Amino acid sequence: MTVKAVAIPRGYFQIIGDILMKKFSRDVMNKDSDVTTSLGISGFGFKNIWFAVKSTDPIQVAYALGITSPQEIGWHEGVEAAYQTSVFITPPIDGWILAVGWGLWTNGATDDVQMELTRRMSEEFGEAQFFGTHRITEAHCWIKAVAGKVVRAYSYVGEQGENLIVEGEPTEVERNWNLFNSFSDEAKNDDYWERTICPGEDHVMKVAAAWSIDPSELSARENIPERGLLGIPSQVNALPVFPGKMMGPMTTLRRLGSYMKKIFFRSFPE
Repeated sequence: MTVKAVAIPRGYFQIIGDILMKKFSRDVMNKDSDVTTSLGISGFGFKNIWFAVKSTDPIQVAYALGITSPQEIGWHEGVEAAYQTSVFITPPIDGWILAVGWGLWTNGATDDVQMELTRRMSEEFGEAQFFGTHRITEAHCWIKAVAGKVVRAYSYVGEQGENLIVEGEPTEVERNWNLFNSFSDEAKNDDYWERTICPGEDHVMKVAAAWSIDPSELSARENIPERGLLGIPSQVNALPVFPGKMMGPMTTLRRLGSYMKKIFFRSFPE
């Protein structure tokens, strides 16, 4: 599978990102409730997307993600930027490197593209995982690939009440949950919703903890280097420019939520 992306001028992406993420969707990107901090380390994960890569070389991971000029940065500043338009790459933690941030949105970032990116990363590093969660649209996703093969992928959008992808067998941490699967024949039964679990952001963190690292708990960790890398992939997808007059905050949030589902997972028909 060949993944093509159209490069957008970095300045344009920054301007649009500032307008939408800071002014229009302040509540959507509210870092105060989604970033946990300690003296030197900031936890993250809620309302964001990230990769976990089996590696001890942050620069190699940066290059693999298309970040050609990463800059060294502290945790607090790096995580803050990751909740805007950049990508923060952590130092090695227990043999893993995490890359977090909305800058990971590449052109046409559907679930298939994210799976392909995860698969290719696992080809290079042995194992790679992708996670995403956003409580506004109740969009939650986890993907795991080993040695160039996707072994598990699950994504669900609560606002739509459906899965976007379910592949592979549930891993050990998932087996007791009886996760909702809208592709299942059983989903046609009226009582199916009562017998299954629709995942939330806490499920994403539990899967991350079982597979690699729960980033929301990092602020409680000790002996983690306090510097990481920051950058923006060379090929990024511009955020949407909503046509017409200035919209109210609720209209903006609804449209932003709809857009996020489209590029975070899959394009929905109008």
